[in-house]
Amino acid sequence: MTPELWITSGIAFAGLVLGITNYIWNVRLYSPRIKILTNYGITLQFPATYCIDIVNTSMIDIEIKGIYIGLEDEQEIFSDSLYISAGLPVKLKQGDSTSAPISTLDLAYALVKAGYSGDVKIRPICKDAIGNTHKCKWRKFSIQTVIEREEQRKEFVSK
Repeated sequence: MTPELWITSGIAFAGLVLGITNYIWNVRLYSPRIKILTNYGITLQFPATYCIDIVNTSMIDIEIKGIYIGLEDEQEIFSDSLYISAGLPVKLKQGDSTSAPISTLDLAYALVKAGYSGDVKIRPICKDAIGNTHKCKWRKFSIQTVIEREEQRKEFVSK
C-alpha cells in the first residue's frame, strides 16, 4: 500500500469512529431519561407517606402519563391518590421534578386487597407520553408493620 492510501484509510477510520461516538452521544443525550427516587415520611398526626420523586435527567421535555406500584409478579397496583398528588399528566422540563406521595396505609390496604400479605417487594413505575416505562429499584415493604404502626399511632394520638 502506498502512504497516501494509508493516510486516506486512517482518516476514513477516524471519521467512522467519530461518527459512531457522536451518534451514541446524541442518542444518550436526547433520549428520555427519568430518575425515580423513593423515601418515607413519618409524622405523628398523619399516617406515614411513601413518597415517589420523579426527576427528568434528560435534555428533552417529558410528559408523565402514569404512576403505578409494580410488584414482583409483574402485577401493577394503580392508586388514584398517586395521580391526584402528582397532578398527572405532568410535563417535566430538563431538571424538573414532581412528587407523588401516597399514604403507606393506603398502599398497605391496596396490597391486602390485591391478595398480598407480609413482606412484599415493590417499585414505582412511571410511564411517559411516548410509551416508555421507567422503573425504580425494588424496595421491601412490610404490610403488617405498616398496619401495626398505624394502630400504635392512633392509640398514641387518642391518649
